[in-house]
Amino acid sequence: MISEILISDLTKALKEKDTLKVSTLRFLISFLKNKEIELRGSRKISDEDVIAVTKRLVKTHAESIAAFEKGNRPDLAEKERAELNILKQYLPEEMGEDSLRDIIKNLLAGRADLDFGSAMKLAMGNLKGQADGSLVSRLVKEVLTKNSASQ
Repeated sequence: MISEILISDLTKALKEKDTLKVSTLRFLISFLKNKEIELRGSRKISDEDVIAVTKRLVKTHAESIAAFEKGNRPDLAEKERAELNILKQYLPEEMGEDSLRDIIKNLLAGRADLDFGSAMKLAMGNLKGQADGSLVSRLVKEVLTKNSASQ
């Protein structure tokens, strides 16, 4: 499980005195503990939960980087970038744009009845965290536009 890897990496970072990695992993683990408390009784925390929490933190860090750069704070932006790189190590590799486009084309082929929302739901359900939502959205729009133009 990913959570076991996180604990192991935290222990290793503590031994190596890597303060940035220690603080980042502790931050992530605390969010996972909160998720575990939220799920208490219904089920145990899964790898999908860990990935979802990690993605949420990655998105927050990306937004912070943009805000710090806009506010002319390159020092804080650089710290956020370093933390972001640590968090990304615990996410599965995302698909490339070309392979993603092919998958979306195959999913939506012959489905002219789908509106954008239904197409997104279908695509995101099949991709299960293997791709960024904004990229999927752009590609779904592109494929739907081509499908409607060819009819």
